Amino acid sequence: MISASGTPEVFRSAAREAVFLLVISLLLGLSYNGITGKGIFGPQHRARPASTSNVQAPEIIPLERAQTLFASGAVFIDSRHAYDFELGHITGAFSIPLKSADEDIAALTVPRDRTLVVYCDGADCNSSLEIGSKLSLAGFTSVKIFFSGWQAWKQAGLETEGGRK
Repeated sequence: MISASGTPEVFRSAAREAVFLLVISLLLGLSYNGITGKGIFGPQHRARPASTSNVQAPEIIPLERAQTLFASGAVFIDSRHAYDFELGHITGAFSIPLKSADEDIAALTVPRDRTLVVYCDGADCNSSLEIGSKLSLAGFTSVKIFFSGWQAWKQAGLETEGGRK
């Protein structure tokens, strides 16, 4: 059947359905991004501090350097999920999971010039990098990233606590 405008009704109906699906998809996508904080609403698009030019990027350190810093009294920060922290962690470490990082960092009562060593599960986990950057931006001046993290520490048989006995 052809409409008064000369366009077949099938094409007009298909065009209406396509526009309807496009609008629904757009609304669902924007809703998801708004709820999860990802995409256009994510942290990369939020306001940043006025000046971060004097902030040093955290140094990535190997196991041997982490051991030396542990022995000298550096503060260790476990960036894994709280559940994993409870299963076991480096002795004396503080738990600052990525999910609650901003609040946990604000509540951290450690001198800003104290050496902090941030770790996660190992090379498959990047939260230590994110927490390390957040600590640096918060004004901590000596932040180190022990990237091989919990797995390397445990395999080396070094001091741990928590977990099942």
